[in-house]
Amino acid sequence: MDEELQKQAEHLGVMLLEDNLRLLEKRVLARDYRCGIRILAKSWQKAVIYGDVISRMCGKSSDRFCLKFDGVQDSRGPSSEATGKTNIQVSVIVPVYNTGSYLGNCIESILKQKNVELEIIFINDGSSDGSLDLLEQHAAKDPRIRIVSQDNSGLSASRNLGISLARGEYLLFVDSDDALAEGAIDRLYRCAKENDLEVLFFNAITVFENDDLRSSHLGLTGYYETQEDLSAVMSGLQMLSGMVAANEYRTAAYLQLTKRAYILSSGIGFIDNILHEDNAYTFELLLKASRVSKINDPLYIRTVRNGSIVTSSVQFDNLYGDLRCYMRVMALSELTACTALNEEEAVKAVSHQLAQAVIRTFLKLDPENKSRLCTLSPRERYIFELIRLSSTSGCRGRGPTFRFASKCRSMLMATVKYYRKNGLFPTLRQIVRYLRKNSTD
Repeated sequence: MDEELQKQAEHLGVMLLEDNLRLLEKRVLARDYRCGIRILAKSWQKAVIYGDVISRMCGKSSDRFCLKFDGVQDSRGPSSEATGKTNIQVSVIVPVYNTGSYLGNCIESILKQKNVELEIIFINDGSSDGSLDLLEQHAAKDPRIRIVSQDNSGLSASRNLGISLARGEYLLFVDSDDALAEGAIDRLYRCAKENDLEVLFFNAITVFENDDLRSSHLGLTGYYETQEDLSAVMSGLQMLSGMVAANEYRTAAYLQLTKRAYILSSGIGFIDNILHEDNAYTFELLLKASRVSKINDPLYIRTVRNGSIVTSSVQFDNLYGDLRCYMRVMALSELTACTALNEEEAVKAVSHQLAQAVIRTFLKLDPENKSRLCTLSPRERYIFELIRLSSTSGCRGRGPTFRFASKCRSMLMATVKYYRKNGLFPTLRQIVRYLRKNSTD
């Protein structure tokens, strides 16, 4: 009898382990590195049945599975549960990568914020310049600071990790070479709370590190100081329409205070491993939001410095980021039901702007960077070539970029011929059928 009960218990244990492993694997793929999950996974590593279940379910050894959790070190600084503070109003998320010269000013500007319950999450993204030491010095003095260190994974991964760790009612992103204006968070939180907002946009002032940067980046002077009155509470699509109509659509994630519950429920995040990730993130943020507003107060201090993404020379990675954001925006556009013509036009305008960005970046690339186009996946290369054809045809397109082909069939046939060599003819054949069926010409 005891032996039979033991077998049943082992069988039940395997079932429970399988269920938990499915959950763990999904969370790992979603870059959920919460400490409790890692501890649970590693505590099972020595279990007798663990290795067999892992191999059967995940196709890897238990050691390899647990290695997925080793990229992120435990956070320094007490959690909200440990300090008894569970009423955090704003979580400030600051990715940090080798910005030691600017980090002190950034930290001080956040610590000086008053009248709001904060947690400040610094994601040390593999810094090697002493940034971590500076963070730890401040964390030892202020219990609101939490530090999480990971291998260098990029800005998107750092922000996504910050979102998963945050416990505040609202989220605010700050770049580690920038700063907040005095009283910024108090002003933002009160406005968002009083109006039950999901997203609140605001302005920034631009500070140049030197006169040479000011001269070479004149377009950034006043770029974040928009003037249109969009202070009424409206839907995200209405906000997008208003911003586009005023030529004041700004995608910077650090110019938004966002309700955490809205982010989690809508599943919005940053695309990993790309530059210009804000373009897709902000577009999706607006498409799904129902209560959005904007204040024109300059509450953020944007630093234009040497060595940043904005001031560095254009590389293939810039083109790839624009392309991935364009593809994401187009996919989201197809799923969006606009209720007004101006909203539909605004959605199209954003996709058109991104397509233009892809072309502008491509034209700035040197031969070495252009040669990296061969690293694009077949689908990415296919979309890129369609954008190129669209730009040379002078057609803006309608809906997906494919629609322009109905007006320039010779170019479409050239594209079919090119991609037939690469085994993509069936996909293009379906597109041709779609164009013929839906063409309005």
